[in-house]
Amino acid sequence: MHSSDADPKVVAELARSFLALVRAESCGECLPCWHGVRQIAAVFEKVDNGSSLSVEELATVGELARTVGQGAKCGVGRIGGRLVQDLLSRYPTVF
Repeated sequence: MHSSDADPKVVAELARSFLALVRAESCGECLPCWHGVRQIAAVFEKVDNGSSLSVEELATVGELARTVGQGAKCGVGRIGGRLVQDLLSRYPTVF
């Protein structure tokens, strides 16, 4: 799917579903994963409700995703952070 063809609801649902999975599978032992994923999910709820993210919120989510991707102790957090970064870079107009 190309970013120009992306249905915003589908991309937002993908992000929400994946974050829910990461949150459920996270052991909660490291702060970047435990806290970061919850913060990202809270911001993405705004997208689920039909709103767009501000430039500041988008930058914050990108930074949180980078921090989770680099700072998590396990693969669950690292992959979760990287996926959020990929979604933000591939589908910026959705967010």
